[in-house]
Amino acid sequence: MNAFSISALLLTLIASTPVRAPREWVKEEDHVNGRIPRTKLAKMQSAADAMVAFLQDSCFSEADFSPLWHGEYFPEKFNITCRSEDNKSRLTIMAGDLSPLLRYLTVNGKEIAGLRPADGVQKDCPYFEYENEEGQHIMTWLVTGRDGQLPYIPVTRKEYLQEARAELTAIKNSIIANIRLKTPIRPTAIQTAEKQAAMDQLNNHYSGTDLQVRMRLFLQDYQSDEAYLQDNIIKATADLDKTLRLIDSLTLRSTPAELNKPAMVSVTADTFRGFEDNAADRNMLVRMNPGYFKTHPTNENARLFLVSWSYDPSVSAIASIDRQVRENIDFRQLQDMLGK
Repeated sequence: MNAFSISALLLTLIASTPVRAPREWVKEEDHVNGRIPRTKLAKMQSAADAMVAFLQDSCFSEADFSPLWHGEYFPEKFNITCRSEDNKSRLTIMAGDLSPLLRYLTVNGKEIAGLRPADGVQKDCPYFEYENEEGQHIMTWLVTGRDGQLPYIPVTRKEYLQEARAELTAIKNSIIANIRLKTPIRPTAIQTAEKQAAMDQLNNHYSGTDLQVRMRLFLQDYQSDEAYLQDNIIKATADLDKTLRLIDSLTLRSTPAELNKPAMVSVTADTFRGFEDNAADRNMLVRMNPGYFKTHPTNENARLFLVSWSYDPSVSAIASIDRQVRENIDFRQLQDMLGK
């Protein structure tokens, strides 16, 4: 068979091979939570349809992935959830909601938000990659406006150390006040008379070496009310004092540049043992950025998007889909929806 015949045969085979059209995505029933005005709900649902179209066109245009999907709507936010039939993988887009990234820590009576630091930036969007407690691999992108602003500002080490010190000092003062309340201090004359009476009793009952030993032990163990109070205070506040010394050392010995770094903390102030810059599950303390929300004031639901892709890494067939999601995802269409 010559080259021309082979080429003709290949063309015939290609022409006769049916092209499998991608299966349609199956729409499940939406979840509407709370009272939402009809016009607002319609606007949310229209945005949800646009999100699904975005996913179909950018992430899964080449993948054999036909999930079931539905929208979830709340008065101030909404999202879409696309899941595989076996629930082994899912992709969600949340509008106006940072909560999946946030963890909270109370410092000095104030609830401070924290989130894992971004693992990198893809197409101008920070992403966060980790595994949850169920062993699902999760990739989340934070989609914001093209001006580069983020909805949060890291809390600095200096700010954290100041707040933590204030909290521990207040705790220590409360412990001391409680001990003082429960430990009365008698007049000096009464304490002196009681001490002398005890010594006289030893003198009356013992003598020689035996008296010397007993008297020495009595004087070693004897405490005035003031000394007893101070000893109890020192014991009760020892751990706090250790942490306060660490905080003071970090504050005094760190350079301004070091103090300006983000505070990585996941524990309460009384168990603080240093910043967790190298911890596997780091927690960066943040506060909301008022400048960001002034720039995007028009619509609470359209200030930001969270795009989250999760899957079971033990499913081998998911690898190609995961690759296409990472390589093909393009957030420009979502960015164009912000503020609308």
